[in-house]
Amino acid sequence: MRDRVRLSFEAGEGEVREVVLEPGDMVGRMATCALRLDDPRISEAHALVSRRREGLVLLALRGRLSVDGKPRTRVALEVGKRIVLASFLSVTVVARSC
Repeated sequence: MRDRVRLSFEAGEGEVREVVLEPGDMVGRMATCALRLDDPRISEAHALVSRRREGLVLLALRGRLSVDGKPRTRVALEVGKRIVLASFLSVTVVARSC
């Protein structure tokens, strides 16, 4: 079975959406991104979901990530973790499944 992670994010005007991502999925502005965010603060290929020794992680590609106000290049995707992709734009890990 594949590792997957479900993220929630605010889609605009208070609407919250969820998306399921797995290793190899990208977050960014490109039409081919699994989580496409049409926002100029997000780069075309902002981040990538990857399987590492510690489990699923989000790797910064051309964009920035931060957790608790600290910049990161790699963030473990743990339930409850809030990852800031850009000013006032974040995703929260809702669930993990295998």
